[in-house]
Amino acid sequence: MITLDDVKEALHIDFTDQDGYLRSLLDAAIDKALRVSGISATITIVDEFGVETVIENPEASSAEFLNAILEDVASMYQSRGDIQTGSESSMATYRRHSTKPIF
Repeated sequence: MITLDDVKEALHIDFTDQDGYLRSLLDAAIDKALRVSGISATITIVDEFGVETVIENPEASSAEFLNAILEDVASMYQSRGDIQTGSESSMATYRRHSTKPIF
């Protein structure tokens, strides 16, 4: 998934003053992406011996999905102080990747 350093690099931020705020925006954007799309952040795989391993879900780590999350963080950061809902194009990406029917 995306790290705080990824967000700071994308937003060209090199100071630490906003780290807590950026982390909260990132957490909100990830939560929104997973909730809207219905995709789980992790999946469990079972090998031939019955050993379960939890790994990052490849669907949640595609470039398009991760870029939509970064776009949401950037949109919320830019509009701080206003109502923060993220970007419309990222919502379209989440819906396109959705595992749930959307009416």
